[in-house]
Amino acid sequence: MQVPELLLAGVATTLILLEVLTFDPGEPVLARVLAGAMAGLSLALIRRRPLTGYLINGSAVLALIALGHPSDFYQWTNLMAMIGVATRLPTDLP
Repeated sequence: MQVPELLLAGVATTLILLEVLTFDPGEPVLARVLAGAMAGLSLALIRRRPLTGYLINGSAVLALIALGHPSDFYQWTNLMAMIGVATRLPTDLP
C-alpha cells in the first residue's frame, strides 16, 4: 500500500466514524463502528486489489444499512471503490 491509498482510507474512515458516533447515537454502536471502519479502510486496497476493496466496502455499506444507520458519507466510499474497479477494466469496451 502506498501513501495516497492510506491517506484516502484514513480520511474516509475518520469521517465515517465521526458520523457514526456523532449523528446517530444509539445501539448497536460497536457493530456500526466496525462496519464503518471496514467501509473506510477497504479503500486502502483501491490500487492493488480494487475488486477485493470494492467487495469489502460493499459488504460494510450493506451492514451499515442493515443496522439502520442513515448516512451522508459512506455511500461515497462505495463510489470510490467502484471507480477503482472500473479503472482496471479493458478500455476497448463498446
